[in-house]
Amino acid sequence: MSILCVGEMVADIVVKPVPDLSNLPDSTLVDQIALMCGGDALNTAIGLGRTKHSVYFIGKAGKDFFARRIVDIASEAGVCMDYVQYSADRESSKVVALVRGDGARNFLHAPGSNEEFCPGDISEEAMRRCSHLHIGGTFHLPAFDGVGAASVLKKARENGLTTSMDVAYDHSGRWLETIQCCMPHLDYFLPSLGEARCMFPHLTAPSDIAARLKDLGVRNVVIKMGEEGVYCSPEKGEPFTCGCYHVKTVDTTGAGDAFVGGFIGALDDGESFEASVVRGTATAAFAVQAVGATAGIPDQEELLSFINSTERLEIKRE
Repeated sequence: MSILCVGEMVADIVVKPVPDLSNLPDSTLVDQIALMCGGDALNTAIGLGRTKHSVYFIGKAGKDFFARRIVDIASEAGVCMDYVQYSADRESSKVVALVRGDGARNFLHAPGSNEEFCPGDISEEAMRRCSHLHIGGTFHLPAFDGVGAASVLKKARENGLTTSMDVAYDHSGRWLETIQCCMPHLDYFLPSLGEARCMFPHLTAPSDIAARLKDLGVRNVVIKMGEEGVYCSPEKGEPFTCGCYHVKTVDTTGAGDAFVGGFIGALDDGESFEASVVRGTATAAFAVQAVGATAGIPDQEELLSFINSTERLEIKRE
């Protein structure tokens, strides 16, 4: 079946490596300035396309060159972009990603057309074609987040789709207040540990956060913890922690989105929850070895070969 990714799409302008900015001359040479696709939802869709899954994307593009280019890039990666909507007067959302020599990064973000994305932009025809709905970029979509997203998730579930959601950083600081209404309609919720702690400031342990999310209605919780791996609380079976692959990090941009794509893709292939977490972790390991959110993601054959030929990740059950 097919996967529908909806939400944030961004034109990423990646600069690498960024030197100390406190004392720069008028002109400084860098190794790379590149225009790439970005945004949580589009990054996940491209990862799925690269690994030969049937994937559709819906977001709000701007009225400019950047929109045309990122639609072309995603299409070349195997993503169906036929249902993308276009703003009548707003420019595309853009991010300048400043990547330091150690792979860490900072972002300068102009929200643009993402601020217009709303439930009415989602094609019912596209939803009928798919078996899974994923929302990415939550908190960066003010006309969609909260009640709008909850209505789309509810409709998807009523039509037999499984659902998932990933989030971005909430600059408004409202966090759980905005998205609590979505929780009863989520089969999978995949925040980072930092984001999850912002939702529950009084909680620290991933296990406590996962338990609270499940109390609110989420069926399966996956908390991404960076170099510490992934904490998982499935609907069925015991909670567990999965380690991560140790690879040379070039750029951590999009690592979480790559994980989500690998995880959803494995579920789509009929893999178990645990095997899907491993595939998501492997996809993220490829992503961080290249500049940009999606440049390092391999095809399915290379991804599975890596998993099968590399030492098995450690799974620790509670």
